[in-house]
Amino acid sequence: MKAPGTVTTGGQIKVRGRIPTSRAGARRRTIVTYRSAGARRWRSGDTGWTNRRGEFTLSITAPAQAGLLSVRVASPRLGRLEAVRRTLAVSVIAPTTTPTPTPAATPTATPTATPTATPTVTPTVTPTVTPTSSPTDTPTVAPTPSDEPTVEPTPTGPLGDPDDWTYIGSGDSMRWDACQTITWSYDATAQPYPGAEADMTKAFAMIAEKTGHSFSRVPLGDAAFTVDWSNPDEDVRLAGSVVGIGGPTTRRIDPALNNGTQRAIVGGMVVLDASHASVPGGFGHSGWGQVMLHEIGHATGLGHASGREQVMAPVATIYNTVFGAGDLTGLAEVGTSKGCLQMDPYGRAADRDTTVTWME
Repeated sequence: MKAPGTVTTGGQIKVRGRIPTSRAGARRRTIVTYRSAGARRWRSGDTGWTNRRGEFTLSITAPAQAGLLSVRVASPRLGRLEAVRRTLAVSVIAPTTTPTPTPAATPTATPTATPTATPTVTPTVTPTVTPTSSPTDTPTVAPTPSDEPTVEPTPTGPLGDPDDWTYIGSGDSMRWDACQTITWSYDATAQPYPGAEADMTKAFAMIAEKTGHSFSRVPLGDAAFTVDWSNPDEDVRLAGSVVGIGGPTTRRIDPALNNGTQRAIVGGMVVLDASHASVPGGFGHSGWGQVMLHEIGHATGLGHASGREQVMAPVATIYNTVFGAGDLTGLAEVGTSKGCLQMDPYGRAADRDTTVTWME
């Protein structure tokens, strides 16, 4: 299921997707509701029916007040088909007439007061392959000073501090269920180079090797983890030198029953900026492979690292093209070593809804 990441106040939010249907192609009723951040009640949005392939398109009007909007898509149980419910997050912004200049990025951690959706900046790369700075603290390909080596260094082992890693968002411990196969989908419609799909597949395999998680690619509309290409005109979070964003959707769980884990990751997303057409593909250098690893890292629960040797550092350079010591520690912590999760909600009623967190 997909919805625009950003929309202006009063604009139309189109929600598209596909839900399972019977072999006979029975159409299913689909309902969209929404609520603003901090609100308790869901407001009626739109209702409709899928086609015989289970595809649907519904729309709602964004509220007049800017802020984060939760959009819920639901379809009642139909025979043996289970009920479907998915919550998406949309940033509602006030219309602007002129773009806001992007401040230079500094390799500092992005503070997140609460586990609410907080778009931040992601690794960015410039059209000349020379890293450029990002609006906030996301990995961006940084310019190489004239007195620095032009040949990429070949590390002899994981570099940096093994403790140089963080959880994304407020710092709550989180991970995917070790006993769950994580399904992912890839929309190649706007990919900027022919090898992008293969690079993304390799990036998932590299993350799987370090975390122990099992990833399985599935058709569009059926995945818990979505990967898309966009551009700043469609998603303002990609403005300036930002080349991608990524993050998880989480639910609060009981840490006493889950080896200390406070949140279960139940969904993930990566959006990459196809307008950076000159960024090179592949791995082992500053390019799309490096960015993909960083963004998938966010969606598996990792925040930013402080050392330039880490893939999860907020700036992508020739010094963090491979996993650093802190990356490996973090990936192990959000991996399968702590076992399966018990998914019953825990805490106050307000904590039981899913929370989406994004970082650049």
